[in-house]
Amino acid sequence: MNAALKNSGTDWYLGEQSLADPYLYVLCRRTEQTALSIDDYPALKAHRQHMEEDEGIKIALERQGMESIDGTQSG
Repeated sequence: MNAALKNSGTDWYLGEQSLADPYLYVLCRRTEQTALSIDDYPALKAHRQHMEEDEGIKIALERQGMESIDGTQSG
């Protein structure tokens, strides 16, 4: 996924914003709960950070009482 995102040449997994991007964001968040380090996947880390700036993601995090990965409380 890291290579595909890097090779897309855009901020979006499929080359343009799609439903794949929020799903990829969820998967990238779950990386924190595994032995993997997001730092080993720079394109995925950048995508996760980019998605946390998305208004829809901010709303979803707020509604679920979740924080962004950088620790900023939504809302």
